[in-house]
Amino acid sequence: YTAEKALRDAGDLPDGKAGKVPADVKSEVEAKVAAVKSVKDGSDAEAIKRASQELSTAMQKIGEAMSKQPGAHDAAGGEDENIKEAEFEEKKKENQ
Repeated sequence: YTAEKALRDAGDLPDGKAGKVPADVKSEVEAKVAAVKSVKDGSDAEAIKRASQELSTAMQKIGEAMSKQPGAHDAAGGEDENIKEAEFEEKKKENQ
């Protein structure tokens, strides 16, 4: 579910332009989702674990692609230009 939601959230934009995730990454994640679905109801625990791990690895690529988009916050601690610093002064009530 999480993988499919991430693909929808990063999917094609309403104006017909490509989404935030390259087509090859999107295809890879879709294939891994299909692989998990095909083994999830089976009894081979190792196949389920392997398919889940492969999907998890592919999901990381979505995060990487989205972080490279213009306007994405720099994971290394970059600053968001929309945040403004301000100073404030706390005033005490005179009747205290």
